[in-house]
Amino acid sequence: MYLFTEILRYLHSYNRWAILILMVLVLVKSYQGWKANQEVSSSLRKQSVILMGLLHLQLLIGLVLYAIIYIPFWQGMGMALMKISEIRFYAVEHFLIMIIAVVVAQIGSIASKKAHTGMLAHKKLFMYLLSTFFLLLLSLLPGLMTGKMTWFRL
Repeated sequence: MYLFTEILRYLHSYNRWAILILMVLVLVKSYQGWKANQEVSSSLRKQSVILMGLLHLQLLIGLVLYAIIYIPFWQGMGMALMKISEIRFYAVEHFLIMIIAVVVAQIGSIASKKAHTGMLAHKKLFMYLLSTFFLLLLSLLPGLMTGKMTWFRL
C-alpha cells in the first residue's frame, strides 16, 4: 500500500505543474483571442480539453489519496484532527478548494463551448480559468510557503 500511495503522490505532484503550465498557456491564448475578437481555434479547444482532462485526473488522484490517507484518521480521531494545522490543510482546506476549482473550470469550459461568438467564448474561457488559477494558487501557496507541501517530489 505504501508504494501505491507514493506513486500517487508523485503523480499528483508532477501533474500540478503540467496543469499550471498548460493553464497559463490557455489563459494567454484565450486572452489574445478575446482582445482580437477571433474565433476559437482548434488548437485552443484541444488544449482546453487536455487541461480539463488533467484537472479531472488530478481530482481523481487527490480523492484516492484522501480516501487512503485521511479517512482512516477521521475514523480514529475525528474533530481532534482539526487542531493539527498540517492535517487540517490537506484534509479540509486544500481538498475543498480544489473541488471548487475543478467545478469552476468545468463550468467555464461548458460555457465557452456554448458561447455564440468567438469573442464571448474566449472571454468566458479566460474569466473562468483565471478564477480557477487563483483558486489553485490559493490552495497551493500556503502549503508551499509553510513547508506543508513540497515544490517537487524527488
